[in-house]
Formats: sequence, structure tokens, C-alpha cells
Amino acid sequence: MVRLSYVRFGVAWCIAIIIVSGFSNAASDNFYTPKNGWRSSSAGDILAWRSIDASGIKANVDLTVAYQILYRTSQNSPKNPQHSVTTILVPKNSVKNKLVVVGEAQDSNNANSVPSVGFVSGSRDSPNLVVDESLLVPYLQAGYIVTVPDSEGPLNAFTAGRSGGYQTLDSIRATLSFDKLSLNKNTTVAGFGYSGGGQAISWAAALQQSYAPEIHVAGWAFGGFIPNVTALVHHADSSRASGYAASAITGLVDAYPDLEKASKSLLTSDGQDMLDFVRSNPITEVVSKYANVDVLGSKFFKRDGGLFLSKAYRDVARQNMQGTSQNEVPHVPQYVYHAESDEVVPYNSALQTVQYWCRHGAKVEFVTYTDDKLNHNNTQVTGSQPVFTFIQRLLNGKKVSWDACSFVKENTGPSASSSAGGPHVVPIPTGGHHTQSGSAHGGHSSEHAASSTHAPAGTGHNTSGTGPHASSKPSPSLHPSTGATSPAPSSHRETSGGAAGFGARVASRRRAAPPRTMPAPPLMER
Repeated sequence: MVRLSYVRFGVAWCIAIIIVSGFSNAASDNFYTPKNGWRSSSAGDILAWRSIDASGIKANVDLTVAYQILYRTSQNSPKNPQHSVTTILVPKNSVKNKLVVVGEAQDSNNANSVPSVGFVSGSRDSPNLVVDESLLVPYLQAGYIVTVPDSEGPLNAFTAGRSGGYQTLDSIRATLSFDKLSLNKNTTVAGFGYSGGGQAISWAAALQQSYAPEIHVAGWAFGGFIPNVTALVHHADSSRASGYAASAITGLVDAYPDLEKASKSLLTSDGQDMLDFVRSNPITEVVSKYANVDVLGSKFFKRDGGLFLSKAYRDVARQNMQGTSQNEVPHVPQYVYHAESDEVVPYNSALQTVQYWCRHGAKVEFVTYTDDKLNHNNTQVTGSQPVFTFIQRLLNGKKVSWDACSFVKENTGPSASSSAGGPHVVPIPTGGHHTQSGSAHGGHSSEHAASSTHAPAGTGHNTSGTGPHASSKPSPSLHPSTGATSPAPSSHRETSGGAAGFGARVASRRRAAPPRTMPAPPLMER
């Protein structure tokens, strides 16, 4: 059992103790297998449920109870029944009719890396869960019931984003209908996630209006998300993040039978071994084994890039590409953030997707972190405070003050450090949204908007270094045992296209021209 204890420094949550013992295995746990006839149930229906040992997920909060629900959902299309599991955390001071859904960054094709296994049995095969669980602390302390779906489903299909969206939305349906909770169909819902979890949340945002319009969603927040799998694979390949490219390929092959069939004639024996290794190991092992390896090369495929030239792949890639359909534009406010120097998910693919949404009526604050010392890992924690502020504000019934889109550039580098000499941590602001002119929506003054604050210390997911399109400057070194990075200094913030946003690290502002659409990466079809 994992027993986590957290120490609070301001609003930075640091993992103090991790004791791991007694692991479970999803493949041998009958709870994950639904009874005969489950396919005839409706999306979101509860197939089974159980209480789990809440003491295993203590995070400096009092949990009344924790549950897991097996529920009916969809795979790739609403026409294809699937099942999945969500874990529900109920704090002692739980607030009625407010729910937070979390996109956990499993980022793995390993069955024992799913969040539901990690919550019950520990983090040995769920390394990202240690970080993500720590980021749940402020939500649980605020009294929000939290539901964390296994958004990759039983196929553990990393990067099959459309399915992740369905499974996220159906986890909400199942949680709202669960009679052990103080929730109902009128509950206000908000969701957040990062990396693969951000992909699931972003697809939930895109599909909610057509797939689950009855859910009362106040807004979504996500970062480091994957709107274009092909772009990720080309960006990460032959870099320290190549393992993510291998995992992305494996996830799509496992999710789509036609692609799996096509892959058999295109993979070499080494290529098949690579997919098998990805399926049986956590992401940390995959990233370590395939660092700086050309996973698209002739060692793994009979023709370089052969899989990407197949009709089966191109069909799957189109289905899992965002920013291509006006029918899949999120209709509620979103807070989206991404590092320019992200070595796993290319920044341009996120920017282009948000620009498409904005051209078709979305309400998005898109925050670009320009500090080249930020990578895919530590950007998650850097953005965690403004995400919490955004979610809490919406759940408290306060609206955002922008009517269209806001593009914000934020630099957390040393050049913006305070004269005090070094970073410090300040409380998460509970007030409003600052407009570009310096007026406040929700009671904050322009003087407050010009204050200097700092991002928390922390860590993100388990890779570092630079990809082929990232900055040549080194990423922050990771602590050998915890992966923790040094604290991020204060930030410099630019805004364009609308109101300035929720970022907690505001030093100064000036107008900036709206970003232009960037050239598409290889094989990026629009």
C-alpha cells in the first residue's frame, strides 16, 4: 500500500514520505471484468463498485471514503461499447453538487500503470501518480469530490485521445449517478489534466456537447496535451523522449484493429519486441530504454516511416487529431498552457489547435511558458496554481471575464526574479481575473495585478532533456530519487487578444501581437 504524506510550504506541496508495499495486478483482479450482458447497458451506467482503503491515498487531507466504479463507456466511437474504472475520493468536508474530474497522466501502455491500480496498490508502475496525487491536495482540502478515471481504458491505449474523451465523460456520468455520494444530475463539474491526462480532458471538452450534453460543465483546464499524435512522434523521436514516441505508436496499434493488422506486415522482429516491451513496462522504463533511439527507423520498421504511410494509420491519425472539426470545438471556458520548449509534445500543435478553436467561437486562455528551462515535466507543476484558481473560481459560480480568447506569454526565468534574491512562495489568489487594462474582475486592483509572485517547487513526468525542436539549453536537473526540480523563479507575463488571465505569477504586462499560425509539422494533416 502507498502511504503518502505531504508537507505544505505556502501552496507548494512536497512529497515527504512514500512507503510502498503489497501490489495488486489489474489482470488478476476480477473487479475489472464486467459480467455478461454489460454491452447492452448505456454509456455511463455503473456495472460494479467497491470501497477501497482510503488510508492508502492519504495526502494530508481527511478522506471519508474512497470508491472505485466499473462503468460502461465507448471505445473509438459511441457505437463500440467498452468498460473502464474510475476512482472516487471523498473528503470529510465534501461540498455538495460540485465535482472535479482529473485526467491522470498514465502515459503508459502497461496495465499495472492505470490510476486505479496505483491508488490501491502503490506507485511502483504508476510513477506519474505520485506527482499527480500531490496536485489533488488543494482540491480535496477545498472539499471537492474528485473522480479519476482510467481514461486509457482496459486497452491501455496511450494517445487514443477520442476514447479518452468518451471514458472521461462517462466517468462523470457514473460518478454523478452513484447513490453513495451527495451529487446529482445538476452537479457543477470542472476538469483538469496534463500530458496524456490533458489529452483525455481536452477530448472530453471537445466531445461533451455532442456526447454528453446533459452534464453541467463549468470549464476545463489542461496543459501539455496531445492534439496531434503524429506531431508528437516526429517531435520526440531520436531524442531523450523517444520512449514517448514508442508508447504513442503502441497505444494506437492496440486501440485500432485495422492498424494492428497493418502493423504486423510493417514491423520487424525488433519492432514487435519494442511494442511488447512498451506494453509490459512503466513509462520510466520505456523512456530509459529508448532514449535517443530512432524508433521510426529501419531497425523497427521494414520501411522507414512505413507505418505512417499506411492508410490504416492515416485514418486513425485523423480520428485522433483535434482542431479539424467545427462540431468538436469546446463550448465552455478553458485554461490551456504549454511550454515552448516542451521536448515531448510540440508547442506548435497545441497552439494551432487552440487557434482553430478560437476561430470557431471557443473561450480559451492560452498560456505560453517561454522559459527554455521548462520542459514537459516541470511545466505541469508550474501551471498547477493558476489551474486550481481557475477551477475553484468556476465551481464557486464566478464567470471568466473574457468573451473570446486570450493569448498570454509567461516567462518564469531568472530575468524576472524579485529583488529579494531568489524564489518565494505566495498563497494562491482566490480573487478575480485581471483585465489587460489592469482592472479586476472579482475585486482585485491593478496594483495587485502588477505584483510579483513565484511558482512552486515540484516535478512532473518522468523524462527530461530536449527534443529535436526544443531549446539547446539544458533542462533543469532532476533529483535522482524524487525527480524534483529546483523552484521556478518569478515570471514575466505578456498578453494579447483579450483579457489577461488567471496566472498567479504576474510581474508586468505589455501588449503583444496575436500569434500567427505556425507551419505544420511533418504529416500533420489539416
